[in-house]
Amino acid sequence: MTESILVKLARERFDRIDVQSVHFTKNDKIDNFLNDLENYPHAFVLACLMDRQIKAEKAWKIPFIVSEKIGSKNIIDLSKIDLNEYVRIVL
Repeated sequence: MTESILVKLARERFDRIDVQSVHFTKNDKIDNFLNDLENYPHAFVLACLMDRQIKAEKAWKIPFIVSEKIGSKNIIDLSKIDLNEYVRIVL
């Protein structure tokens, strides 16, 4: 199986720094999820998209909160969620 382009780009960028994990939130479980680019690259991308005009700590928690609420971390399942449902989950 070929490596996704997001994983490839992340490896290229993160391999250049000494720190293997980036601490986006003050919650290790959430940070580990966001740093697992091989399995959940979409979580990182979703967090980047959410990081607009709200506190960064909240924005970076959104992918984890959504995945916990719907019971899946699969990008296909996340893509099926209606925008209004996302709003209801995170507010």
